[in-house]
Amino acid sequence: MSADDKGWVETRLPVPGRNFIANYEPIQCDCHTKTDGKPVRLFRKFEFNGRPKVLAIDGQTLRVRCLDPVRVQCDPADSIEMSRSRYQKALEVSDRFMGRADNNGVTHALSEGPAGVYLTADLCPSRRHRLESGFFNQLGLIHSRTGTAVPIGLSVTGLWLSAHEKEFEFLKDLETKGVLRITWINHTYHHPYRSRFSGYKNKLLIGKAYPDEEVLDLEVALLQQGEMPSPYFRFPGLVSAPDWLKKIKDLSLITLGSDSWLAKGEEPRSGSVILVHANGNEPKGIKIFESWLPYLRKLGPFLNLSDLFPRYSSARS
Repeated sequence: MSADDKGWVETRLPVPGRNFIANYEPIQCDCHTKTDGKPVRLFRKFEFNGRPKVLAIDGQTLRVRCLDPVRVQCDPADSIEMSRSRYQKALEVSDRFMGRADNNGVTHALSEGPAGVYLTADLCPSRRHRLESGFFNQLGLIHSRTGTAVPIGLSVTGLWLSAHEKEFEFLKDLETKGVLRITWINHTYHHPYRSRFSGYKNKLLIGKAYPDEEVLDLEVALLQQGEMPSPYFRFPGLVSAPDWLKKIKDLSLITLGSDSWLAKGEEPRSGSVILVHANGNEPKGIKIFESWLPYLRKLGPFLNLSDLFPRYSSARS
């Protein structure tokens, strides 16, 4: 396992078993870490197994860390630095309402960056009670060939987590072994979307749900299982609404869409955010992914979601 992949694994909460989370609340405070002066956005505070903690988004890497509050310091200069950060740029472009109900948010890399594509897979509630094993086997083969972890964003729901403990442990094991580099994308807790409904009915479902509960309850579920939430959010079925977009930004999260939902026939290109379903609900997309692999290799490697956004030079770096 490379040093970078090992560092990624170590961002998981190193406490075995089920963790106790209490008083989980959203906050917004720009600070810097006392050890290295890196600008961070504190976006959640809570008690972790009885001890006060905060979740902090690194303004440059967009990684989330769980920190003791005493390890950060806040002053007015931090807000200025964060305002020109990579994270702030991502936050600003991701909440734009495009005049449509579907696929708002970031769907493609924003600037000329590294060649490659961004692989995401949704884990919505499913009656099939399985993972797409062939899909993850293919990713394992890529890992064997490259010797590095395969970056993937997994859009997970609370209902899927509660019903698929064995499958979740399997994914965590792939992460621990350095096969995958998982970014857990918040996909709401209850997934207010029904594939059999029209766009209008799904918009009503979204409108009746409570963003705070859907987002925060999913984050708590991940923390309880020793996994770290990320700063990314994806709407169920990619169906969104202007008020939800604003609320997601208020919760400090970056909205992700996709310009390459494979099962819908959307072809990937360099910089594309690819979407498949790995929960058994959409086997067509998995078959298309496998057929596209030779072409995807020509586009470049799978990239970390942070590479969607331009870098910046920190005044403290």
